[in-house]
Amino acid sequence: ALSWMTSASVLPNRGSSDEAELRAALRGDLPGPVNAETLRRALRRARDAADVERKAAAVAWREQPQLFTPEAEERARVRGLPSWAAAEARRSAELTAEIDDLIRLCETYDAQVVVALFENRALAKKPLLAMLERLETSAGLLRARLPQLRTARARLDALPVQREGCDVPGTSSPDASMLEVARASAAELEASNGETHCSPLPLVVIQNAEPPACPGWLRSLAASFEGIGFETLDLSMDFAEALARFSGLLPTQALGEACAPWDPIVKPPSLWLAIPELIATAAVRCQLGLGRLSPASLGSLLHVPQLRTGYWKIRGLGAPMRMMCAYAGVVCEDIQYEARMMSTGGWASAEWEERDRPALLEKNAFIQLPYVENLTTGEVVTQFSSVSLYLGRVLGLNGPTKRAQALNEQVLGHVHTMWMELRELVYPTRQSPDRAAFKASLPAHFDNTLTKHYEKLECWLQQRGTGHFVSWKPCTADFHVWEMLDQQEEMAKATGFTSPMMHFDLLRDFHTAIKRLWRLRLYFESNDAILPINNKNAHFR
Repeated sequence: ALSWMTSASVLPNRGSSDEAELRAALRGDLPGPVNAETLRRALRRARDAADVERKAAAVAWREQPQLFTPEAEERARVRGLPSWAAAEARRSAELTAEIDDLIRLCETYDAQVVVALFENRALAKKPLLAMLERLETSAGLLRARLPQLRTARARLDALPVQREGCDVPGTSSPDASMLEVARASAAELEASNGETHCSPLPLVVIQNAEPPACPGWLRSLAASFEGIGFETLDLSMDFAEALARFSGLLPTQALGEACAPWDPIVKPPSLWLAIPELIATAAVRCQLGLGRLSPASLGSLLHVPQLRTGYWKIRGLGAPMRMMCAYAGVVCEDIQYEARMMSTGGWASAEWEERDRPALLEKNAFIQLPYVENLTTGEVVTQFSSVSLYLGRVLGLNGPTKRAQALNEQVLGHVHTMWMELRELVYPTRQSPDRAAFKASLPAHFDNTLTKHYEKLECWLQQRGTGHFVSWKPCTADFHVWEMLDQQEEMAKATGFTSPMMHFDLLRDFHTAIKRLWRLRLYFESNDAILPINNKNAHFR
């Protein structure tokens, strides 16, 4: 019951037919390996569908059904709540708790699929299939009970309030004992491995067994040679490109009209800069590559960073971080926090506020999202610009010279201004308090504000003459500019405006060139590239 997955098995999503084939493969009806990306998409679809029903139950009951504890049920019965209504609330609470446990376990399975794909290891099929089926079954059962749950809630609200006793759930905020019982119940369910009325699913589906047809050392050796081959080919192409520029076979200045009268006095980067930049890039790649081959020995000896990044489960400011790590090929654990609506009306993530933030706060008093934690050194860095510059420093992406580093910081500063303006536009702020105000602000944004920014960025590319914003190869600022351009394109397309890059040839060529980089191929094929652009409370997602 083992399935082998490699990066070569990643195929485009074909929808329901793809998932039908996946389930047949998990049942053993179809031979061959399981498609890793199809499996991850199926897990996420099932998880998201169950999460929708869980939220719908909370809306129907007007609070989390798990808060209807035995104590709350007893108080409601004293007030005259019918037994069928209490039973309906109790069963909905059980289903909601079961879905909570399944969602957490589903996220664990999803992470193990990534590890198995990266390490070319096997996964047990039966638990994965059971997870998909159990999520669907629980979500369907909860969906079927929603009408009765609404009726039960209406009966509860119609009962007279017991003034002399404790607060009744639904008429005011739950008391401390109710919250403690709910938390204890959730902890007990998690400790029991999600055991409810069904047999428990295993926490670990990744297998340690080696494939009989190919020994592990041979697979590692083949993967190493494959990586060395790609790196050698890429470095050879870079070296040939640098020599071609120096010999005049390739143009040294990007095409385009002069953008400002001071162009003649702006010195383009030296052709010789491509050579030391190439050597520095090769050294960083070799260091990271050797560290990945043997993280325990060579990795620690060469101080190869093992990183953990954290941000919302959106593209936003997190996409450039993820792109930089993918481009550098560094091992990085990316934690994505999902925003959920609180009972007070705001948005927050319990995983961030209650689980991760307190521990990180002890290491960094400024902690907020995004952040990066270097597991090798113990450093924790937060704040948007600081995170970008820190990643660029440890990954060798801040520029090969001091002048290039100064250019990189200037572009980052300008893009940070664009991020802040975009935030004021798409989120509920004084500028865009509601969606009507957001739509009314779009013409001025695309025709005036954004055009002025694009004129400056186009002029900068013209002055640099490298096709990138800092040097001959992508640096930290390039990933931020690309993400900004792409998000603006998506927003224009979704709101009926023409492409903001229509009249900016250099920006358009830069956007296309970054997306074609082979080192970013896996990123653009992953789910990270298709996350929502903004959070759930934004006017445009």
